[in-house]
Amino acid sequence: MSTQLTLQETNASGGLLPATFAQVLSRLANVHAATPTPRGVMYGQELRLALGLSPNDPACAAFLLDFAGQGRRVKGAAHGPSAALLTWAFHALARSLRCTLLDANVGREIEASPEARRAAAVAYLTAYEADVLASRTRRADAEDGAAFLAWLAREEHVALTADDAEAVEALGAALPMRDAPALYELLLESDAVEDVFISERELASLLTRFEARTAADG
Repeated sequence: MSTQLTLQETNASGGLLPATFAQVLSRLANVHAATPTPRGVMYGQELRLALGLSPNDPACAAFLLDFAGQGRRVKGAAHGPSAALLTWAFHALARSLRCTLLDANVGREIEASPEARRAAAVAYLTAYEADVLASRTRRADAEDGAAFLAWLAREEHVALTADDAEAVEALGAALPMRDAPALYELLLESDAVEDVFISERELASLLTRFEARTAADG
């Protein structure tokens, strides 16, 4: 299941820029300090969201956003369980900035309602960060292609062939973990993968995040 959301500039919002997003998300976390609320920062066009981790930790949950038309539109997409987090962030930004929120899945503008989506976002982020910390405790190997493949499947970035465990195991062992373009091509061509739901650009970002998950202290 993919979620595709678009923020669109209005007269009230002004231009939609990365620096503005960071300011809004930081303010929201401070305003709702008594209630678990994701904190966000922008690194270029990458939105990072965190609870217990530092937002500067490259292992944070993150989404690559597309800024178009000099701040007139911003698009974001998520796949699988992380969609709950992106959905909350876009609803929170739309409400705070007073811009239009479009949902591609329903094909129309929708009303921003971040409060109704915060619990699901926090639940996902809590589980995600617990998994990051567990990876660091285990001293997981950043070069472990099988672990990376399992993580991609768990996050529903890829769908693996359910009835061919040997092919999945062989693919994990063969993944070129230092070469995102070659890895992406292998995922597309492998009989062990039924579908790939991410772009090559997103895969490169995920490889960086996976490597950061093994760091001792982000």
